[in-house]
Amino acid sequence: MLKKSGILVLLLLLLSNVFAQECDTILYSSPKFYKLIGGSKMKNILPGQTVCLKAGKYFQIEIQNLQGTEEKPIKIIPVDGEVIIDTNSHFGIKISHSSHIILSGMTDSLQYGIRVLQNNGTGISIDELSSDIEICGCEVGNVTLTGIVAKTDPDCSLTAVRDSFLMKNILIHHNYIHHTGYEGLYIGNTFFTGVHIQCNGKDTLVLPHLNENIKIYDNYISHTGYDGIQVSSTTKGCQIHDNQIYFDSQKKQWGQMSGIIIGDGTKAECYNNIIAYGAGIGIEVHGQASRIYNNLIVEAGRTYVPNQQGAFSKPAIFVGYNLYNPGNQAYKIYQNTIYRPKSEGIRFVNQNSAKNEIINNIIVDPGIWKHFDSIGIPTNNAFINIGSNITFEAQNNYTTRDTSELRFVDSQHFNFMLQPSSPAIDKGKNLLAEGIHFDLNYSQRPWGKEFDMGAYEYFPTQGSLEMEVHPFIKNIFFDTNSKNFRVLLKSSLKGKVKIVIYNLQGKKLYSFIKENSAEDSFSFSVPHLSEGIYLINLIGDGFFYSQLIPIAYR
Repeated sequence: MLKKSGILVLLLLLLSNVFAQECDTILYSSPKFYKLIGGSKMKNILPGQTVCLKAGKYFQIEIQNLQGTEEKPIKIIPVDGEVIIDTNSHFGIKISHSSHIILSGMTDSLQYGIRVLQNNGTGISIDELSSDIEICGCEVGNVTLTGIVAKTDPDCSLTAVRDSFLMKNILIHHNYIHHTGYEGLYIGNTFFTGVHIQCNGKDTLVLPHLNENIKIYDNYISHTGYDGIQVSSTTKGCQIHDNQIYFDSQKKQWGQMSGIIIGDGTKAECYNNIIAYGAGIGIEVHGQASRIYNNLIVEAGRTYVPNQQGAFSKPAIFVGYNLYNPGNQAYKIYQNTIYRPKSEGIRFVNQNSAKNEIINNIIVDPGIWKHFDSIGIPTNNAFINIGSNITFEAQNNYTTRDTSELRFVDSQHFNFMLQPSSPAIDKGKNLLAEGIHFDLNYSQRPWGKEFDMGAYEYFPTQGSLEMEVHPFIKNIFFDTNSKNFRVLLKSSLKGKVKIVIYNLQGKKLYSFIKENSAEDSFSFSVPHLSEGIYLINLIGDGFFYSQLIPIAYR
């Protein structure tokens, strides 16, 4: 007995040592009072250390004057459960005068362990000359302003102007942003060409700071008041990829309506994003020559003043007027699938460019076709509308008003992969020289003889995704009331069914066996599955069924 007690004591000591090593500093929750990490009260946090946020409710958290290093960043993480900020305060979490910080809510058991569920301002901000910051595994919802902001606005101290400060190495990934009053993500100052401020009674024009190495990826963003993602003043190293954006621009505020906006001064790689059902433009570009490829844009702008064009037009991709594009570089728009935009598929009006390329895109049923036809504008402009005095090459694009012509697997259930009979297969131009060697699912390009058009490359083993291979299954859908998946059957199904769930990056999330004796339908639940689109595979005796399922909690 003494021996067992000694082992138990030793085990507890070992566990306490592990906990102590993981948490160099522990912050305890307080639902009524502001909490400061760093600043004048916590000066002993060193590079490479970890600050643990004890699970519970907090009022506000500010991270102030913490300086990690590139090799030894300071980590801030939750322990023992969720960290929740749910108040009427004007911000949730603020990072000021700090660098090389990782704010991560991702744990072994939690996808979003840090949750700003409500406030009267911004959810999370990176400001006051902060740089080299990573934010991941956080949820921000029901805020009156913006989900996540990263910028320092210039003032009369001139410490945040272009020749005195550079914001760099900002990574924002694997976050869930929803129901924001303004933008989902707002990165960099909009006024790249300068902003007027009042200093000592004088009107002064200043240039806001630039940004470099900004990476925004794998975020799920839904129901934003303004743009889903806005990035401005980022002249180098901007990547916007693998984000899912739904129902952007719900306030329908003119000039603030897009799924993704590449703002003034920004040069970006914008790829493998899904943008659907927003009231605004799908991808809007006012920055430098950028590459836009492998994106799926569904029904962009359709809910904005329906049946009216002109001033109310909303194309899927818009390259706008821009005075800053050094050397008149080429904008490149490749391999996008555009489905039923309110106006044009692609509208391009930037004359400060040359040798632009629009290649291998699929554009289906642009809503402005009838309007152009009625006023005598060539209806081909409904698909790709290029302004005057612009040099461009448009090749191997598939355009049609017939939503069934492309033979998508199941567009009604948000599956825009290609069936083997699709006319888009092997009809694209080879873009390997451009570094395009994967599709929206990160499948290999090309798989067949040539590139396929659109965001998805067909491959033979994708046969499981065709509708002919499931004799028992009629459909799968997600029931928002019960939060269960429901499987509708064509005929009775008995025996074991293996259920496998993947995210759109191909990562297996769940795999389990369900015993069935169902006549017309059966249900199953998956805990902790966030909003998004998932690939569901059902494998049984003699059949295989696969379907992409969108999940939204409303």
